[in-house]
Amino acid sequence: MAINFELRSTSKSKTASAYLYIKVREGGVSFRFRSPIEVSVYEYGRAYRKGASRMALNSYNSSAEGLRVSKEKETAREQITLALSEGVTDCETISKRVQDALFLNDARQTAKDAAQLMESRIIPFIDDFVVRAKEGSVKTARKSDYTNSTITYYMTTRRYLSEYFGEDRKDITFNELTGYLADGFVKYLEDNNIMRGTIFHVLNCVTAICRRAWNLGLIAPEKVGVLSLWKIPSPKEDEVKTEVALTKDEVEALWSLSCSGDLGAKDQMVVDVFLGGVYSMQRFSDYSRFSKDMIQEIDGRKFLHIKQDKTENYVDVPLLGRLNEVLRRHDYSFVKMDVKTREWVPKVSYDVMTKHLKKILHALSASVPSLGQAYVTPLTSKEQRMEKEFLVLSKKNEKGQIKIGSLEYGTYRRCVRIQVANGCMGTAYLYQRNGKGETIKEKWTLAASHLARRTGITLALEEGILTDDQIRKISGHKTLHSFKKYDKRDKKKQLDNIFDALQAAQNTANNTLSVAM
Repeated sequence: MAINFELRSTSKSKTASAYLYIKVREGGVSFRFRSPIEVSVYEYGRAYRKGASRMALNSYNSSAEGLRVSKEKETAREQITLALSEGVTDCETISKRVQDALFLNDARQTAKDAAQLMESRIIPFIDDFVVRAKEGSVKTARKSDYTNSTITYYMTTRRYLSEYFGEDRKDITFNELTGYLADGFVKYLEDNNIMRGTIFHVLNCVTAICRRAWNLGLIAPEKVGVLSLWKIPSPKEDEVKTEVALTKDEVEALWSLSCSGDLGAKDQMVVDVFLGGVYSMQRFSDYSRFSKDMIQEIDGRKFLHIKQDKTENYVDVPLLGRLNEVLRRHDYSFVKMDVKTREWVPKVSYDVMTKHLKKILHALSASVPSLGQAYVTPLTSKEQRMEKEFLVLSKKNEKGQIKIGSLEYGTYRRCVRIQVANGCMGTAYLYQRNGKGETIKEKWTLAASHLARRTGITLALEEGILTDDQIRKISGHKTLHSFKKYDKRDKKKQLDNIFDALQAAQNTANNTLSVAM
């Protein structure tokens, strides 16, 4: 077996750094991959170049960088040797093993250098985690990259923790966490009217961070209780943002609009990509990147073979009917080449989808009144803060205390625009209320990219052509619990159908259920 470390950089700069490549040869197996071992191009090159003196090599190996690199090389050798002894010859797998091992050692060493192995600070730890997650150097439990939405939740968690700790406790460590602090944090979130659903996600993030710190040895063994401090309250139905699905008539109207030729290029793309999500029942991260490469033919039948971005599960979606038609319009591709990164990216981004979809459905509500139906839904914490601020600024404005050009006046005008958009002029609120004082929003305002997946599953359930298990085969849901969250069928209609079915069976003598009732 031969394991060699190679410096492939040719930079002449004395300040340049680069990552070593590892070349492995064992029997008939030979591969090379980039390692996470970072070195100074000048210093390492001078020590390890062909013909370098023994003195230069010894000098480098005794330096701080040299000692670190030697340890990291040894760790890499151990992981490669172990993997090969287990019969693992896949380059990607071995590279990942080396990366994970070196990251663990690096994290432990960093903690020691700061001291504090048992005194690791929470906020800096989260900051480092977010950076690594964005880079892709840390992975989920499924060994996949963290999604942008998940990273955003960690950043939100960091902000709330920082606000709760305050300046006097900003350096708090994992080992200083107590049940009192944990309960206080939950109360802080509740007192600030943070939505229950958001609290649920934030506490999940805190728990995950604590578990990660524990796995890295940053929490003292006797402090294992830190992992169970966070009591995560499950959000109640009326405490989370209302989730809706489009009806069959609303989807038909959207389909007719897409076929009309009346849309601009960008709106046309948004509608078609969204409909692709409806008819495939996939997440935005998947339906926004449909391409020809996903098309597979099995026994003469065409499918979209999709590796789902969130779960890395594979699903096969029949390429039929309107799904086939909407993809055919775009040459079976919803992606384009990014000229800077030279990577394939969606033609429609998440932000563009959300913004334009709301605009399109709002315009469509003039001919499809159900899109303007009001739904009771709680405000987000951001919306609550904005509304409270508007009330204060409104009173100031009445007294003439807001001057044109002031920061407050800018905020006030922004609130007024929100008020106008929501039809609330002349009130103290930015968002409409019903007779009970509950916040209500029109259906089109609740639209976002995930509406496609929710709509597709709901309509499939309503049609009853496929069984629940068959729908799950397409959607990729592993559990019935998570799948049922997407069932947005009218509950009253479902109860009416159940009642009618049982009533019709009353005259059937051998119907055990009807007799029992």
